[in-house]
Amino acid sequence: MAWTVRTEGAGSGLVIGTNLAAQASMASRECRPNQTSSGTNGEPSRRQVIRDVVVPSALPETFTGIRLAVGMAYSSVVAAELFNGIPGIGGLVKDASNYNNTPVVLVGIFAIGISGLVIDGVLRAIERRAAPWRGKI
Repeated sequence: MAWTVRTEGAGSGLVIGTNLAAQASMASRECRPNQTSSGTNGEPSRRQVIRDVVVPSALPETFTGIRLAVGMAYSSVVAAELFNGIPGIGGLVKDASNYNNTPVVLVGIFAIGISGLVIDGVLRAIERRAAPWRGKI
């Protein structure tokens, strides 16, 4: 059982890492040429342009990728618990459904939904703090 939980966690990490890398790469490529050329006034180094222009420009899209990846990973974990009966909220819902315990099933479903909203809300708060310029450029 510990092996299954460990594998499940590794799969979630793989989902998060893959989606995050793809989103960050795509966001950094979409940095507009006028942004990078305006960052080269006064001959800054390539490192300074990346730090001061490219990374701040790509940060909002990177956070979108983080939110999507965490959502997919969370869904995958809950689905794995539902199908395998692994201890957790999904396993609780599966066991309750096997014994026709409808109130526990409904509470479990609401708990899954509310915890997903809380996770997304925390990520949005971090995003607002890290990239306050999102939507203003």
